[in-house]
Amino acid sequence: MKVAVIIQRGGRDIIGGAEGYALGLCRILSASCHVDMLTTAAKDHFTWKNAYVDKEEVVNDNLLIKRFSVDGERGSYWVEVFGRIQRQADEAGDSRAFYKSLPLGISEEWIRAQGPYSSDLFEYLRENQDNYDKFIFVTYLYATTYFGMDAIEDKNKLLLIPAYHDENAAHLPIFKKYLPIKHLFLTTEEERVAKKIIYKEEISSDLLGFGLEDKSHSVQDDIEASPAKAKTPYLLYAGRLEEGKGVQTLYDHFSRLRAKEPQIELFTIGEGTLKNTDIPGIIYKGFVSEEEKLSYMRGALALVHPSSFESLSIVLLEAFMMGTPGIVNGRCQVLKDHITLSKSGYFYYSYDEFEEATLSLLQNKKERDALGEGAYSYYKKYYSLDSFTKRIHEALR
Repeated sequence: MKVAVIIQRGGRDIIGGAEGYALGLCRILSASCHVDMLTTAAKDHFTWKNAYVDKEEVVNDNLLIKRFSVDGERGSYWVEVFGRIQRQADEAGDSRAFYKSLPLGISEEWIRAQGPYSSDLFEYLRENQDNYDKFIFVTYLYATTYFGMDAIEDKNKLLLIPAYHDENAAHLPIFKKYLPIKHLFLTTEEERVAKKIIYKEEISSDLLGFGLEDKSHSVQDDIEASPAKAKTPYLLYAGRLEEGKGVQTLYDHFSRLRAKEPQIELFTIGEGTLKNTDIPGIIYKGFVSEEEKLSYMRGALALVHPSSFESLSIVLLEAFMMGTPGIVNGRCQVLKDHITLSKSGYFYYSYDEFEEATLSLLQNKKERDALGEGAYSYYKKYYSLDSFTKRIHEALR
């Protein structure tokens, strides 16, 4: 079977999020299928500037990344389109209702302007649609999915992993066009959001989730990231270092905590506008290898996830795999569900709750270890590689 996975940007150097999920999915499928990841040449998801020089990247014998140029960067025109819509939504008082009422033409222009729009990608899909058995589109929100699906005549070949959040954009009426497509949801919360706010009628869907190869016993302890080499206890954040991910609020919370507990540190991994800070105790580790990332996770007091909007959170599941509990933003139902179901960490709404969770783990090693054991058990039961592989192949059939 030959499968195409379409994502707005992708590569081995893009950590986490839907992009990380898509690459992980491609790797799993490539064990039994020939897989092409079809994406753009963009790295920066703010501008969609063409950045990759190599338009083809061989990942393994059955997995090839094909990149296509973006027609134009996201710039002042997108800012104007989005700004006008958002201002009117704010004036209306109910922003979700306002987005839901937008005319189809304006909604489609919103998607086109947001990008990334790649004529070369869409042309490739049209010309090569008979060469693939299935097309898996990842994320509902971007032009690569919205316009890419139109290039495929046989809609039975299409699968959609939407990664829905209850956000303003999800209320745009244009996304009802996805209704006939088979949906693969990451969590029960995402499925609930889709049925409640988007379609309000029956859709063809499966709960897919994700699967991670168990690396808890294979990560070496003799590298620089080893827990044994950490001189002080530390929290870990791994992902995009941006305000939209709640990182600035995390920095503010940690700064207050550090004033009370000067021995604790916060390690950060990833890229973004907030990667460099002069706040005492926050140590930027940069872009690290997979083994280093997992080792940092294993040695952390907890993985902190401050985002309000997540559809799965692979990074939290990776931390669970390494036996590390989580401290997450309770405003994100998906993250809160992971903590509640696994009984392996804390969720917080305020600084005081963030502090209480951290100090509880810091002052009670037995509790931290017990929560870590629960985290690993949750990962094994619901997010193992074997169970996910069966589910994705069932969906392909």
